[in-house]
Amino acid sequence: MEKILLVLGFLLFAAAFSMTLPGDNQLFAVSGCCKQRDSYSGNWYGNGKNFEECERLNQEKDRDNVFDQRGLVWWDVGC
Repeated sequence: MEKILLVLGFLLFAAAFSMTLPGDNQLFAVSGCCKQRDSYSGNWYGNGKNFEECERLNQEKDRDNVFDQRGLVWWDVGC
């Protein structure tokens, strides 16, 4: 009886764990929002882009780490 419960518990754990893995070779989503500014002394504003678009825009304009709050484009994980 204990072995059956152990096996059922393991199968339940394996099924629950497999549902948490990303599908279709996708990475886990990065929460936050994309922000940009018109000049280095300007105010940040949201532009509505998703993470991939924000990263591309950052590479075009800044070529720095998109998570660093410098340059003209920044991924704000706090919003």
